[in-house]
Amino acid sequence: MISISVGEALSQGLCKIVSNDGWQEADHPSVPGTVLKCFRPDAALSIQCSAEIESLWLLKHAWSGVVEISTAGDRIREPLFHADEKVRHFRSLSDAGAGERVITLTSVAQESTDAAHCEVWLFGFGLRTVPRLASRSMLLNSRTRFIQGDWGDFLVLSGDAVIPNALIREGSWAPDDIEIFRRYVAAGDAVLDVGANFGHHSVVFSKLVGATGQVLAIEAQTPIFQLTNANAVLNGCRNIIPVHAAAGAGRGSVMMYPIDYDAAEANFGSLGVNPDAEAGRSNLNGEEVELWPVDELLSRHMPGRSISFVKIDVQAFELFVLQGMRDLLARDHPTIFTEISPVWMQKAGYDYREIYELLRAFGYEFTHTLPNLDLLNGVPQVDNGTDIEWDLLAVHPSRH
Repeated sequence: MISISVGEALSQGLCKIVSNDGWQEADHPSVPGTVLKCFRPDAALSIQCSAEIESLWLLKHAWSGVVEISTAGDRIREPLFHADEKVRHFRSLSDAGAGERVITLTSVAQESTDAAHCEVWLFGFGLRTVPRLASRSMLLNSRTRFIQGDWGDFLVLSGDAVIPNALIREGSWAPDDIEIFRRYVAAGDAVLDVGANFGHHSVVFSKLVGATGQVLAIEAQTPIFQLTNANAVLNGCRNIIPVHAAAGAGRGSVMMYPIDYDAAEANFGSLGVNPDAEAGRSNLNGEEVELWPVDELLSRHMPGRSISFVKIDVQAFELFVLQGMRDLLARDHPTIFTEISPVWMQKAGYDYREIYELLRAFGYEFTHTLPNLDLLNGVPQVDNGTDIEWDLLAVHPSRH
């Protein structure tokens, strides 16, 4: 059950006060938001409650009396006196689930340690589920936005214009990719999300692998990595292990391209490693990030786990990520899902076919999400100057 204070429920439209005779607004240190209280008998409060409200959140202590709770079809008296300590108490409503209805609370005198008192404190309500927003998105402040997606709730930067906009429009990012994930990821699996962004796919993987599985979410950009952490917490994904690093062929550091995170319209997920920048030069304005091979990150964060699936989306740095996971490829033969971008990979200093050569050396077979590619021995033949991208699904025969 989810608890919410009176003040929060009022501000979110989950209830409204119909009539009030003798109840006052108050603050209580154990409750986030405004609560309601009364100090005399026969104080009456009528509240119209939404369908999500299934119980009343009341306080029991030594100065409490009795509250009479009336609904359309029921009337009960609930003793609230408790001699020893303050106790949070939830009283289920007999008409829970009956849609919108009016509930009336009336204070009743009760013998207690101090007969002059008959307090009743209404802290708030117990909810069956968290109500959905009227729209999927809510601007929290000038920097952040809250989005309710099909796979979870997400905090994003307000200026991030691509993936968050897709969540608002469609409910998820890259639903065709998610269908592939669902075919290859099972409960109990361990998954790598290399280039996790703000954690949308990490949350998807978390829910696919369940409580016995794990997700290593690797993200290089500091503000975006912070969102990955926040979204893991927001969705209760305790099986996500966020790592702030760039994954590559060896240890060291790299410089990211410069970006303004306060920009009004930007695609922060498109930011990559600047291959022309020299790490340690502060005049480039890009962020310097630690570089680690995936094999070493696994030994530090997932020792002993067999990895079944790897998603890589790191803006043309994919070859170097794969070069840093040779031990993993030889040991576990995980299914690989990665983006291929010939133009940008050429700018990063390599030919995209090198990815296919590396994976084929470990026995992988290839399928592609983009139809009608001209294939030679299973490898698309595209001029490096052609601005085209596709996703590669590489599956080892041992996984069939």
